[in-house]
Amino acid sequence: KKELIKKGEEVLGNRQGFFVNPPATNAICESSDGYILIVNRGPTAEYSKMYHNLAAGHHDPENLSDKGKEIPLEDLIVHQIDKEVGLSRGDLKEFKFNGIAFSAGDDKDIFGTEKVEVLTYAKIDKTVEEVFESLNKNPAHRWETRQLLAVPREKINDFIKRTSDAKKQVGDVWWIKTYFNLDVQPGTDPNSKSYWVPVGLSNLIVWTRVN
Repeated sequence: KKELIKKGEEVLGNRQGFFVNPPATNAICESSDGYILIVNRGPTAEYSKMYHNLAAGHHDPENLSDKGKEIPLEDLIVHQIDKEVGLSRGDLKEFKFNGIAFSAGDDKDIFGTEKVEVLTYAKIDKTVEEVFESLNKNPAHRWETRQLLAVPREKINDFIKRTSDAKKQVGDVWWIKTYFNLDVQPGTDPNSKSYWVPVGLSNLIVWTRVN
């Protein structure tokens, strides 16, 4: 990022001439059998080894709308559940808008690379087992998921509290279903004070209103 900003200033006189973050979507996904679906991110993903919501990420340039044209919220969510999980529009049962987050970074020297994140919720018309089966078919961004966690909806507030402070051990949470890499422990990052990708936790806090 720093190198691209530097070149943009040198060649174009514009910090964002060669680098700009596209908008991102973060969708809290709930399965048809009542589980909130969370992933532990793969070692090659941004914020590796940290928790994030199942359908989250940037949009490929070809999927961004033309200037002045609105992008339907449903399209943003469907793009992510396709890339991350291998599911389609027909698998999206309901969805809602939770808010907008503005992500800055830990490094204040790279001003101009922040991004807007659209916070959403999606009810998927698949059970946890069916989502797991879809992930096993290796969707395009399968490499980002190191572990799949299924948290009962009624337990999500407790899970947030257990994972929102990186100074504390998560401990054993026996009521969570885990898939792939069963013994994975969450990691931390200078940009987060929790075990979460910051915007993922922010979305859950907005949605649950947990303190």
